[in-house]
Amino acid sequence: MVFSLLFRLSAYLSIPADILSFSESPFITDLIKIRQGLSIYSPMTDNNSYPYPPGTQYLLYAISSVFQKSDSIPFLRLIQFSFVFLAALTATWVAHLLGRKILTEDERRPWGLWLGSWLFFFFLLSFEPKFNIYNHSLHNDGLALLITLTAYGLILKYALHPKPWVVIAMAILPTLGFWVKQSLLIWLFLFGFFLAGMKFTQRDSFLNWKHIFGMLVGGLLLFGTTVAIAYISWGPDYTYWVFSALGEKSVSLARSIEHLFQAGIYAAMGLTAAWVLILPANNSKTAILWLVWATLFSIEVFTSGLGFVMNHLGPGIMIASAWFFIMMVKIWPRKSIATWRLGFQKIAAGASLVLLFGGLGFIQQPRNPIPKDLYRYITDIEAQFTDLPVDKVLLDAGSWIYLKEDYIGEDRSTTVSLHVGINQPSINIEALQETIERIEQKQYARILARQIDTPHTWYDFGDRGSGIKQSILQNYHIVDRIPAVQGINQWWPMHLIGEVVILEPNT
Repeated sequence: MVFSLLFRLSAYLSIPADILSFSESPFITDLIKIRQGLSIYSPMTDNNSYPYPPGTQYLLYAISSVFQKSDSIPFLRLIQFSFVFLAALTATWVAHLLGRKILTEDERRPWGLWLGSWLFFFFLLSFEPKFNIYNHSLHNDGLALLITLTAYGLILKYALHPKPWVVIAMAILPTLGFWVKQSLLIWLFLFGFFLAGMKFTQRDSFLNWKHIFGMLVGGLLLFGTTVAIAYISWGPDYTYWVFSALGEKSVSLARSIEHLFQAGIYAAMGLTAAWVLILPANNSKTAILWLVWATLFSIEVFTSGLGFVMNHLGPGIMIASAWFFIMMVKIWPRKSIATWRLGFQKIAAGASLVLLFGGLGFIQQPRNPIPKDLYRYITDIEAQFTDLPVDKVLLDAGSWIYLKEDYIGEDRSTTVSLHVGINQPSINIEALQETIERIEQKQYARILARQIDTPHTWYDFGDRGSGIKQSILQNYHIVDRIPAVQGINQWWPMHLIGEVVILEPNT
């Protein structure tokens, strides 16, 4: 399964255009801004910014610059891949700490074999096809997964060996996480919950309420200081994109419940582990460790109702799997039964574990999933830039051509889609007005817009009335079309390889 995944990933990582997921185009635009020394956050009316903190983008730019590869999209994806691989290693470390906390030394034998096996499983889980859906592309989720697993490892580390440095790390890590993804700030409160629980359940010569209070206050001060510096550096545009843009979305409880059932097997892993590992032992300290996961997972389920994909649940399902693996060791067949029965039980247990992961969708044919037609599609788009200056061609999504020219395009459909999505009560008309004006003034000599004459265009989801689609079709006429990519059944999303409509101004 790992070999097949690696084979398929290598094909995705090598794609030269940033159209592998919805996040890649704004991600590359951010890198262009960093390279030019510009503010990473533009006015919302420019429609070319990204509603996430810039930590991942700056880190990728710094690493790629060392190798002089900041203009190579495949190399940038390779760095992103390294974050996810480190997350798999960190998940194995989490399982190691959890096993040391729960299992006896005799139960852990042979510990090295267990850990080695889990690394493969965690690597598969790092690219889980439903919940870690964007980790093979340029997205903040890969680094966020690494930070989340590190955070959970810190509470396990403290549970095993309470040390002052762990509490200091707990004060710092949530702010670092926030600069990757806003939701990771929740770890400051999860750490406080964990330490308070530990205070109630044990007598610790180091831990007292002053330390817990100091961790929380120190963490909040660090967070507030970094946000203040960011505001001074980037102004109100920073606060809009990081704090307000996604806040316009509304949580659908029905979607949250649907996503919970979609993740039901992983929720069952966590619940079953509590049944086997915690309830019989009646160990309150172990229960606190489990409750931190349950709280995190519940928050992820709820917030996943903001959107239509389930990537919020990625870290939670990996921690649930760590609990499940420890449970498997606890119930694994021992030598207290007849030899032939022991052998059968071990074979059945091992086969069940592998088949479980096969049934979760990890088994795929080791073949190249990228047809040649994708490269035809990329070449056809690039051909539309050969006879015009790059600033005169609006490509709705995808910034690889702009990256070559160090050009920051406006009126990008990925950003516009944040203002017109059907998961928000109303369209943000104010954010769209200048884009409509530029179109009406025919600022572009050519527009390349996917499915602009259908209800699926990102410029106007479901024909809700953004005004942009109407303005394009009124002021421009269709001169040609680039056919959609043939031979692909799954993309993130399929819209990115859909038909491109080529439009030029009306005379």
